[in-house]
Amino acid sequence: MGFRDMSISRSGTSKAPTPTQLMLVDNCTLYLQELSNDNSNHNDYTRDVPLYDALSAGCTSVEADVWLHSDTLRVSHTDPGNSGPTIQDLYIDPLVALLNAQNSDSGDLKGIYPKNSSQSLVLLVDFKSDGESTWDAVFSALQPLRDAGYLSHWDGSQFVSGPITVVASGTAPLSKAANDSANPSHDMFIDSRVNESLDGFNTSNTYYSSADFESAITSSGTAPLSSSNQRKLTNQLNTAHAKGFLVRYWDIPSSDLWQELVDAGVDRLNVDDLEAVAGVDFHLS
Repeated sequence: MGFRDMSISRSGTSKAPTPTQLMLVDNCTLYLQELSNDNSNHNDYTRDVPLYDALSAGCTSVEADVWLHSDTLRVSHTDPGNSGPTIQDLYIDPLVALLNAQNSDSGDLKGIYPKNSSQSLVLLVDFKSDGESTWDAVFSALQPLRDAGYLSHWDGSQFVSGPITVVASGTAPLSKAANDSANPSHDMFIDSRVNESLDGFNTSNTYYSSADFESAITSSGTAPLSSSNQRKLTNQLNTAHAKGFLVRYWDIPSSDLWQELVDAGVDRLNVDDLEAVAGVDFHLS
């Protein structure tokens, strides 16, 4: 069974619901089943219930900012020092628990979403500390998901989608993603910049091509976009899509632009207001 993907991110320390509780939220999973354009929750770890709030709002991608301290990956938008929740606490352990619950029988491998078991969840890990050492720490932290066979990967000739797709952003170095020693299972992918050169980036090492919308296109939230900004957007989309990457924008200045961006072919919209995006009836072609 093949998998697809979507996105969102956040932070928090509240006690998360059990996998069984999450799987009973039919309004969430039905929404996910119908939504084909992905939304990404920005800085998921800041929410009251990280990960689960994003899933319940219909997001298929979550973003976690990580800092490496004493071989431990702490999740925070600003440097927390050697304290605070870890990536294992907020993401790795809950995802393993959810997927184990979904795959308690011996049937086909299932993803997070009960109503759409082929949907992949993107775990976007935004490196805030030194890229080289943080890469190695993230690779090691993913081992429980890797051992269970839950990670998307490059098999040497094509992308093989799994229940979880890991994308490294921020200071994550392309050299690590493309290196057989640093990325031996080729299950960590890079987030390239859609408004910069894409030389060296390909589908064996890259998944997203992203940008700050205000810097890459415009800071105006007025819809529709001007003709010049529409051309700029189209050029970025065409270039990234030609290389096989999904295009993602963050810092979109207004929700008034969401539908226009969906219509133009943007694959992922980073959002902070989960309630607002969950209530949008996107018109998808």
